[in-house]
Amino acid sequence: MRSESAIPSLSHPALRTTRLLLLLLLGLSALALALAALLAIRTASSPFPGFFTEPMLVVNDIGNPAWSGYAAGLHLPDQILSVDEIPLDRPSALAEALRSRRAGEIVWFRVRNPETGVVRLVPVRLTSFPFGVLLNFFLVPYGVGILYWVVGGWLLFRRGGEEAGQALAFFCLMVALTLGLYFDLYTTHRLFALWVTAIPLAGSAILHLAFAFPYPAPALGRHPWLRALFYLPAVILAAVGLAATLDMAHPTAHFGPWMWGRGWAGIGALAFIGRMVYHRVFARSPIVRARAYIILIGALLSFLPFLIWIPLGFRAGYPFQPALYLPSFLIFPVAVALALYHPRTLNVDWAIRSAAAYLLLTALLIGLFSLIFLLLGRWLFRPEFRLSPLLLAALVFLTILAAPPARALIQRAVDYLLLGRKIPPERALREFADRTSTAHTIDDVINRLGEVLQQALAPSFAVLYLREPRAGTFAPRPLIAPSSSLPAFPPESPLARRLQSDHRALYLDVDDYLPADLEGEEERLAALGPALFVPLSGWGWLVVGPTRLERFRARDIWFLEALAPQVIAAMERVQRIQEAEKWARRLEGLNEVGQLLTSTLNLDTILHLTVQRAADLLHAEAASLLLVDEATGDLVFQVAIGVDGLEGVRLPAGTGIAGWVVREGRPARVADAHEDPRWYPETDRRYGFATRSLLCVPLAAHGKVIGVLEVLNRRDGQPFDDEDERLLSALGAHAASAIENAR
Repeated sequence: MRSESAIPSLSHPALRTTRLLLLLLLGLSALALALAALLAIRTASSPFPGFFTEPMLVVNDIGNPAWSGYAAGLHLPDQILSVDEIPLDRPSALAEALRSRRAGEIVWFRVRNPETGVVRLVPVRLTSFPFGVLLNFFLVPYGVGILYWVVGGWLLFRRGGEEAGQALAFFCLMVALTLGLYFDLYTTHRLFALWVTAIPLAGSAILHLAFAFPYPAPALGRHPWLRALFYLPAVILAAVGLAATLDMAHPTAHFGPWMWGRGWAGIGALAFIGRMVYHRVFARSPIVRARAYIILIGALLSFLPFLIWIPLGFRAGYPFQPALYLPSFLIFPVAVALALYHPRTLNVDWAIRSAAAYLLLTALLIGLFSLIFLLLGRWLFRPEFRLSPLLLAALVFLTILAAPPARALIQRAVDYLLLGRKIPPERALREFADRTSTAHTIDDVINRLGEVLQQALAPSFAVLYLREPRAGTFAPRPLIAPSSSLPAFPPESPLARRLQSDHRALYLDVDDYLPADLEGEEERLAALGPALFVPLSGWGWLVVGPTRLERFRARDIWFLEALAPQVIAAMERVQRIQEAEKWARRLEGLNEVGQLLTSTLNLDTILHLTVQRAADLLHAEAASLLLVDEATGDLVFQVAIGVDGLEGVRLPAGTGIAGWVVREGRPARVADAHEDPRWYPETDRRYGFATRSLLCVPLAAHGKVIGVLEVLNRRDGQPFDDEDERLLSALGAHAASAIENAR
């Protein structure tokens, strides 16, 4: 069994510590991004020299050759030494020198070529900062970076207690710094050290995520220290990159370390994509496969342009263009959020396959019809058989229009012959809604649920777990008979707590992986076997065993998650109907009792009738009526049902809950008698009864309490409620009036 005990994640103290560190990093990164925005605003108000530089003031080639600086002859690897003979001795000196100039001025730059050692003066006319430059090099990357920062913060607050959530949050924060500080990297050079550090750390974070999602890799469980190996190369690359960048004597020495830092980030992205492919193909859990597929598609769409650029970035002439490569980065956090935290599984398989199928079908039909027209024209030597674009479009459209019904028929035939599925999921949802619209009991809903599951999925077994208040457990209700006995789950069990708090479907297989919060459930889950657990909020959960393929499809999960709200709605509707019918029966019974009580003056008949109807109307295990002895104030049991030998037993005045009701003159409703200090346990011990809950109302006549009427233990295990109290109070009022008349 490969459970969490065999593959542990980080310990809870370690996760708490790293979460605090990440929250601190979240705040510090927010300050860095805010400072970057202020520096960008300040830079945009200064004149533009027509070129960008590296931190060591080496002119780079990421800009437009038509800019004034490049047009004047400044190119990679020229290093700016001075501005109008004012020496530049630090990375931020160029931006500070330009701040005192104005657009339109001609500035003389003294530059040196590190490769040849040639020093020359280059005049450049300063211009206003073009909006296009700000858009491409600041607004676009900064906006994407802010989105990543927001996603990182959201992950820390929502999933900060999970290793995968922390790794993803750290990755988002590093990407946020990388993109948010991009403009500063080539202008003011105030925060370049953070940028140089963030690039390789982003690669380490996504590499860590690759081996932490959806659960830690076995090697990490056996050797937790291996996690440090994800980040060690990044730390080394960052240190080497910073040291090389700060080497003023060798201004181009940082080119290599920077490229290798970007290369490490690319390796991390490729490893992540590779792991998602592995989960997509080999994971047993259909939920993991579906989520890995969404993340895989999102990662490919997001990082593919960047991955294509990485090998080109090692060569001159291929600068990084933010407007070209960065917008796609927005896809990745959205894909991850949808995959991990969307409450229901998205049927991405169906959407992507359908789109791809229609595109391929269109291309094939265009080629096929073109070939047919070409052959007909040549065979018949008839010019009217020349290809007409309008006719071709009409034929393709009509063929595609006819394709879905044909495909649906073929799919239904395959599902029926190979999987035993008689109806598609969409029809199953409609039929379940139709069949349960006339259901009158919970059993009706359960029977129809089993029928629909058998027709739509044909699983090996299906079980509905519902709360049984009397037994105090979630008890199994078989829908499709399993091959083994079914365990019950206490409400405080880890699985019950998980499914009542997290409303997403859960796939569990003790032979594959078991989350840490489900430790202790191995025996019960092993009795069920691999299965999908679908929560039914407020009721319990649905367990569905494997299909004939021994694995679920994403469409199956979508169907079950769409079916769950319908099951809940059907049971709630039936419950409301039953409650209405119960209240109608109670009112009818109360009226009948009132008529019977007023039709006789026999005290014994009145007392027995009152107690019997109280037990019947409130579905109680026991009921009794006690009258006050006016001479002593004691309470005397007159009639008792469900407990033998109580008639004639006396309770001293003020004893127990009944005595409290007489003294206070108002009802007492107790959910757990053993927890109530007013309860008198001696009666239970003496007569062998186990009181759990009780409801006691006063019998008052002419402003005086003459006795009490009480019921014990509802048969369904639930405590007595407000409706029970109102009903028993009304019955007590009728009984008190009849008793006074009979006396």
